[in-house]
Amino acid sequence: MTSKDRPLTPTDLAQAVGSCDLTNNELRSGPVGVAVSGGSDSTALLLACVEWAKSNGVAVHAVTVDHGQRVEAKQEAIAVSELTAELGVEHSILTLETLEAGANFQARARDARYAAMAQWAQARRLAVVAVGHTADDVAETFLMRLARGAGVDGLAQMVGSWTAHEMSWVRPLLGFKRQALRDFLTAQRIVWSDDPSNQSIKYTRTAAREVLAALAPLGIEPETLRHVAASLRDASDALYVQTAEAATAVFSQDAGGALTFETKAFHALPIDIQRRLFMAAIRWIATRAYAPRRDEQKQLLRASESAVTATLGGCLFTNAAGCSTISREPAATQGPVPVDAIWDGRWSVTGKYNGDLHIAALGEAGIAVCPDWRNTGLIRSTVLASPAIWYGDRLIAAPCAGWSNGWLARIVADFHSSSLSH
Repeated sequence: MTSKDRPLTPTDLAQAVGSCDLTNNELRSGPVGVAVSGGSDSTALLLACVEWAKSNGVAVHAVTVDHGQRVEAKQEAIAVSELTAELGVEHSILTLETLEAGANFQARARDARYAAMAQWAQARRLAVVAVGHTADDVAETFLMRLARGAGVDGLAQMVGSWTAHEMSWVRPLLGFKRQALRDFLTAQRIVWSDDPSNQSIKYTRTAAREVLAALAPLGIEPETLRHVAASLRDASDALYVQTAEAATAVFSQDAGGALTFETKAFHALPIDIQRRLFMAAIRWIATRAYAPRRDEQKQLLRASESAVTATLGGCLFTNAAGCSTISREPAATQGPVPVDAIWDGRWSVTGKYNGDLHIAALGEAGIAVCPDWRNTGLIRSTVLASPAIWYGDRLIAAPCAGWSNGWLARIVADFHSSSLSH
C-alpha cells in the first residue's frame, strides 16, 4: 500500500495544519479558530487542529454557524458542542437571525457566515481561523466555474490562506479527498452530520458532485482536477506578478486619483495583461469587488485603441494625443458623507472646520467657482469627480482643483501598493 492509499493518521492531519504555518508563523502567534459545521470535512479539520495544537502549545476555539434555515441545524450544532467538550475545546454557536431564503442564497449565506465568524474571532483575539475545504471542493468549484466560462484566475485552485473581514483564514485540507477524511473519522469512531441540502439538485455544487461521479470512469477524479487547478493557480500568480511589473512601468497615479499612461506603450503589452491592468484600475478607482463581464472588458479594450471615450464599472476612459487616462466617472461618485468619513471608497480629507460640513464630488457647480483648476494639470473629468468640502450648497474647499482653503485630500491606499496585491 502506498502512502497515498494508506489510511490517514492524526499525524497526517496535524502536519497539514502545520504546513499552513510555514510562511508566516501565524498559527503559533495566538489562539486558533476552527469553523465546524458538523459535516465530515470540518469535523476532520477540528481533530487535525486539536492534534496540531497539542505539540505547539496553542489553544483551539471552535465555532458553528446556524443559518436559521433548517430545524436540524440546531441539533447538529449541539452535537458539535458535545464533541468539542470531549476534546476540551471552547465552542460557540452563532445564529444568523436576519438571513432570508431566496435568490442567490448560498452566496449570501457564505458572506454572512464569514462576517459573523470574523467578528467572533476578533472578539477572542484569534490569530487565524481554519476552514475545511478539501480536494473535492476544489474539483467541484473548478467544474462550476468551467460551466460559466471562467478564465485562468477563475479556474485556479482556491488559495490556502487569505485575508477577509480583517481576519486571516487558512484551508489546511485542500490536499485531502473527502472520502479519505470520512474513513479517518470512522476509524476514530467519530460521527458527523450530513446536511440534506448537499443532496439537493437545485444547488449547482450538488450537480457538480454528480458530474464528478460520472467522470470517474475516465480517470477524472477530484485529485486530478485539483492538480489542474493547482497548476492554474501557479499560472495565475505568475500573471499577477507580470501585471504588477507592467503597472509600475506604464501607469502613473496623478493627484486627482486617476491613472495615466502612454497609449502606445500600453498596447504593446500582451492583451491579457492589458485586460488585467484595466480591471485592477476599475477595482481601485471605483472600489468594485467584482470585475465587469468579459464581453464588456473586450469592448473596452477595443475602444481604448482609438480616441473614443468609454465608461465601464464607474470609470471613465479617455485617450487624447497619445496619452490615456482612467478616472472616476463623475456621475458614479458617492453622495455626501461627513468630513470625517471615507468618501467614494478611497478619499479622506483633513482641515479645520466648524458646523455641518460634508464631502461630495466637486461637480459642475463647484468647478464653476474654481477658475484655477486648469493649473493643476488634471483633466476636467478628474476634477469634476474629485472630493470637495461643502456647507450645504456652498463650496468650502476643493483640494484637487486648486483651492485648498486649508484642506487636504488624500487617497487612503495608492494603486500600486493596494490594487495589485494578490
